[in-house]
Amino acid sequence: MSISTKLQQLTEDKQFDIDLENLYCNEDDFDEFNGKVYEAISYEEVTYYYEAMKYLTREDASLSESLELASEYGYETESLNSELLATLLYQSKLTEKWGDISKEVKEIFED
Repeated sequence: MSISTKLQQLTEDKQFDIDLENLYCNEDDFDEFNGKVYEAISYEEVTYYYEAMKYLTREDASLSESLELASEYGYETESLNSELLATLLYQSKLTEKWGDISKEVKEIFED
C-alpha cells in the first residue's frame, strides 16, 4: 500500500480535518511533511459568526480555554471576537490531534 493511500486511510480513521494525502508529495520525508501539516493547521479558520458561536458552544461554552489561548498569543481584549476565539481553539485542537497521530504517520514514512 502506498504512503498516499495509508495517509488517506489514517485521515479517515482518526477523523483528522486536514487532508493528509493531499499534503503529501512523493519527495517528502517526515520532517518536511510534518512542517506542511503544521502550516496547513495555521491556515484553518472558523469563519462566520454563527459557525464560530456554534463551535464555541460545543467545544468551550465557558470560553475559558479559548480566552486562555488568546491571552497566550498576546491578543488584547478589544480585538477578540467569536471567530478569532473559535479559530484559536480549533487550531489548538488540530495541533493536539496531530500530536496524537504524528507517531503513526512517522512510522508510515519509515516503512
